[in-house]
Amino acid sequence: MDIEIIGDFYNPLLERREVKFLVKHPREATPERFRVRQALKEKFNVDLDRLIVVRLSSKTGLNTSEGICHIYDNLENIKYLVPKHILLKNLPPEERAKLREEK
Repeated sequence: MDIEIIGDFYNPLLERREVKFLVKHPREATPERFRVRQALKEKFNVDLDRLIVVRLSSKTGLNTSEGICHIYDNLENIKYLVPKHILLKNLPPEERAKLREEK
């Protein structure tokens, strides 16, 4: 899995960095959000708690996915700005499975 940065913008009003990226995954299915999130964490050298993958969509017929992630300066802003369904999608697979079982 190879990640290429397409765009990088700092939003001072929301105190976050907005990054557009391409994920190349030859001979593989679309990678899980958590796996992409870990790769972006290493690339940008930030805390995993501050990085949220907002969108990850595959292009039809190609082994590439396009995505958007936000890197927040303040953890408090995540509570107010990120919808709960996006936060659930960014959880590790084990934690998501536990939440499904509890319901």
